[in-house]
Amino acid sequence: FTTYREKPELVRHYALDDVKEVDGLSRRLLGAPFVLASMAPRRYERLASAGPAMGILEPLLVRAYLRAGVALPYQASQQEGEQGLHEGGATLLFAEGIAEQVVKADVASLYPSLMRTFQIGPACDHLGVLLSILGRLTDLRLTHKAAARSAAPDSLAANRSGATQAAMKILINSAYGYMGAGKMALFADSRAAGEVTRRGRELLNKVLDALRERGMALIEADTDGVYFAVPQGCSEEQERALVSDIGAQLPSGIRLEYEGRYCAMFSHMVKNYALL
Repeated sequence: FTTYREKPELVRHYALDDVKEVDGLSRRLLGAPFVLASMAPRRYERLASAGPAMGILEPLLVRAYLRAGVALPYQASQQEGEQGLHEGGATLLFAEGIAEQVVKADVASLYPSLMRTFQIGPACDHLGVLLSILGRLTDLRLTHKAAARSAAPDSLAANRSGATQAAMKILINSAYGYMGAGKMALFADSRAAGEVTRRGRELLNKVLDALRERGMALIEADTDGVYFAVPQGCSEEQERALVSDIGAQLPSGIRLEYEGRYCAMFSHMVKNYALL
């Protein structure tokens, strides 16, 4: 207080620095929660640390049912005990050691895409809110992602669009996990969650079979992606064409993407490798 009376500008400068630091950090770290505060019925400060499934997605579902004047599901948690656990994604190791000229192909947003393409949602969601949210946010996210790319780097427009697409990605990617959350979730459905992973394993096997047919050396595969070695001298253009050709055989709405190429890969164990 004495300093403020004698040197008020010094205290103002000190306080302003605090505000600028918080603002700078929030722009870097809290863009998505800020956007989510305009979408989900929760306060900004709670959204910064809320889990995406129970803390954000479920309140959206509950709000939709309250607005429609429809009762929330009662049987989801009761049924969960009868259904038991569901099988998850696949994790496969085909080769150990060092491989050269390695490519990674990845299915973009696999579980949300499967849910949307095959309309796999909780049986207790009689209004179809979860799938509706999933479809709407997926379309909007692509729009904001494109806007972020086209805007001037570090501009307000780029930051806003980038934060918005990140917020939507958080919700989209939490949908499958929410369905498999068991008794914790109002709209849980382990049968639906199991159907998503079943189709995911089926899709991964199609990609693996297609790579084998084309003479590629498989190294490792997990839920939505695969590492494989291509013949020496294969160009990036040829690699991209290969991935695009295999992707064209997958169901509509499922996108196989060329994620990257590497000089070499040391494959040690499942999910344990080094890339050069």
